[in-house]
Parts: sequence; C-alpha cells; structure tokens
Amino acid sequence: MSAATDAFVNQNRNRLLEELKEFLRIPSISTLREHRPDIQGAASFVAESLARVGMEHVEIVPTANHPMVYADWLHAPGKPTVLCYGHYDVQPADPLELWTTPPFEPTERDGNLYGRGTATTRARCTCTSKPSKRCARSPARCLSISSFWWRAKRKSRHIHR
Repeated sequence: MSAATDAFVNQNRNRLLEELKEFLRIPSISTLREHRPDIQGAASFVAESLARVGMEHVEIVPTANHPMVYADWLHAPGKPTVLCYGHYDVQPADPLELWTTPPFEPTERDGNLYGRGTATTRARCTCTSKPSKRCARSPARCLSISSFWWRAKRKSRHIHR
C-alpha cells in the first residue's frame, strides 16, 4: 500500500472498522426465506455506503430473486475501468454451537475480527470502496474509473439438461 493509503487507514481505522461491523451485523442469508428483509437491508446498506463515498448512479436493481446494487464513478477520462464485483449475502452460520461468539456480532480478539462475512467478499468489497471518496474529491489523482456490482445468492444450483 502507498504511504497515503496507510495514513488514511490509520487516521480512520475506528470509523472504518465500525462501518464494517455494522454491515457484518446484518444476517443477509440469501438461502433462507426468513432473511429476505435482511437481504433488502444489506442491499440498502451497500447502496448508502457507496453513495457516502462519492459513487454516482447508485441503484438497487430489482431482479426475479434478490436485488443487485450498482454504482459507478466515471470522471477519470482515459484511465482504465476497474469493476469491483462482490456479494453482500452470507452463508448460514450453522452449526451455531461451533461459534465462540454470536456469528452476527463482530468481535475483536487477538487483533482479529471474527463474525460471519469477515473473510468473504463482503469485507473485501467494503474496503475496496473506501478510497473512492478521495477520487471524487480530486479526479486528477485517480488511477481508474470505478464500477461496483454487488449481488446476493452467490451459491446456487444450476440444473443443466
């Protein structure tokens, strides 16, 4: 990472960590019908987060199943486009008795963050979107154009006949 990125992360560590924890508390389990409201809540959280960091054209796109979230920032002419694709859903946390702490209550232990979704694209994509705010403030310093697609239901069975 660059010195500027390190400085940004160090200066904003607590806020960034709290935002990630807030996202991780949403039990957006796409394979369980009873969590459909959580799926919608997670999509809204992602859309609001992207708008907050300066992304434009933020949209929750309805589908036949779970909504997708799209956002972009297209103000770096001549620069390459980076597509950040990720999932805002998680797999069920069963068996619950194997968890040291509740799966949807992110917990810090020994310098690590534990909870459902901490090691998936959910966490990685959340972190990827944060530098976008700097691009929105000073487009000339941006290295790329950014597009974000987030979706739920990453694990699904396809029947081929």
